[in-house]
Amino acid sequence: MADDPNDKSKGGFTVGELEGKMKKYGLEIALCLVFILTAIFALVWGGAMLVWSILLCMIFAIVGVLVPKSAHKISLASLTFVSKEKITAIIVAVLACLVAIFIPPIIFAIMGAVAGKAIANDARGQ
Repeated sequence: MADDPNDKSKGGFTVGELEGKMKKYGLEIALCLVFILTAIFALVWGGAMLVWSILLCMIFAIVGVLVPKSAHKISLASLTFVSKEKITAIIVAVLACLVAIFIPPIIFAIMGAVAGKAIANDARGQ
């Protein structure tokens, strides 16, 4: 038996399958990576960084609840901009990972605003 790239007897993924998953779920994978890095490095930096992360998340969640339409427009516009070009998505993903490592409170603030928007929309039944 020769090495067949489509042979799954070892239980792994083929390169083609991995490429397909990345094309289909690239944004979700990048966001999960950013969230994991943010959580880890907020704890690593600790102290004031952790306090600022929680504080900014709560402040921006309140802002997201108070102005959900504006938060929705901003998040939709930014995701649309990122998803138009593959190179733009890669650049934004790398920058988001760097921000998650060095300035985690910014990621917490953004997620607070998105969470506040989602809570406000759910409360209104939208």
